[in-house]
Amino acid sequence: MNFTPAHGPDTHGSEHSHLEDTNTSAVIRVGLLSLISALFAATAPPELFTASLSWLVFCAAGVSSLTAALIGDDPWAPHFTRWDDAAWLLMFSMIAGWLVDPEAVRSVIEAAGREAG
Repeated sequence: MNFTPAHGPDTHGSEHSHLEDTNTSAVIRVGLLSLISALFAATAPPELFTASLSWLVFCAAGVSSLTAALIGDDPWAPHFTRWDDAAWLLMFSMIAGWLVDPEAVRSVIEAAGREAG
């Protein structure tokens, strides 16, 4: 019985396999950055979770784009780059921002102001 790996150069060619590995790495990077942001946002009060998540993912997008600029990633590459990571993270940040309840955030800030004063 001859076994050929499903994702090796024998079935797809080395260039296709490299692009597939690069794209997989990008998806993992975005997922990990989003998960780490969610874990940190979970330490905030429940009313501030989405606002915290939005801000942390926005910061992750900034870090990703800064990293892309510093290492010279091509924004028009045929595979996912850190520029694409930044775009996905920015989209996630915007979606989380749309879900923020401004009244809940205002009440938490006012309650914190009353406790401090």
